[in-house]
Amino acid sequence: MTDYTSVDAKFDRAVEHLECFEREVDIWLKTNPLVMIPKPKPDGPGEEDLYFHVKNPIPPRLPVLLGDCIHNFRCALDHLVMALALANRAGLGVRTVAFPICSEFRTYHGYEEGKPPSQPKRWHGACKVRTLRPPAQAFIEGLQPYHRRGNSWSLVELQELDNRDKHKVILALNPEAVATFVPAPGTTVTYIDPLRLKDGARFATITFGPNYSGVKMYPPVPIGIGMEHSNGVGWLDAIGFPKGVLMPHIGGIIAEAKSLFP
Repeated sequence: MTDYTSVDAKFDRAVEHLECFEREVDIWLKTNPLVMIPKPKPDGPGEEDLYFHVKNPIPPRLPVLLGDCIHNFRCALDHLVMALALANRAGLGVRTVAFPICSEFRTYHGYEEGKPPSQPKRWHGACKVRTLRPPAQAFIEGLQPYHRRGNSWSLVELQELDNRDKHKVILALNPEAVATFVPAPGTTVTYIDPLRLKDGARFATITFGPNYSGVKMYPPVPIGIGMEHSNGVGWLDAIGFPKGVLMPHIGGIIAEAKSLFP
């Protein structure tokens, strides 16, 4: 019988942190934290550059909440492996038991003909699950990101974000443009590439047609909050990633483990 009590507790706590994070992001967004400042271009009649000013910065509590959410999702996986180890009569004092997220698993076997079988090193995935029954070890190995199945890539991001928040710096969150809109009739909008919302940065140029005589209207800019990818290229939606990717993926892993190893 496998006891998944602590696994569920860690997963549920991650969801609680995520829900709190969502609520507080919504409160921040309702303050209209970014304002757009138009500045006429002297060399272009009817053209204005649009600049952003961060009127209300992202509250420092938000990245802390998100880090706690990420950490509890990661803990749920570690507790899952520990539950499977305990079910195989391992003791709580056993060391190095953890859910591996790795590029090398390496089970107990030799790699060259004529050499005795070798044990996996401490940094290999197999070492962290060596106290599990072979079917459970195979289950954990099958979830590794190098298989590139489904949302397995998200485990790499989870590992990097958790390590960054635990050992280095609080997660850096930035406002990001999440969409652009069709400009009002009689106007054209040229957005700056890459589309980044930085305080004081030029965001776009709006051109009013020569016969435009109406009230000047500026395109709305829907914003979200992003955090950097583990490879430093692009950004992850700070709500969409944990809610739409991590939560269902990790929840699915837990559900499958309960089915396979009751």
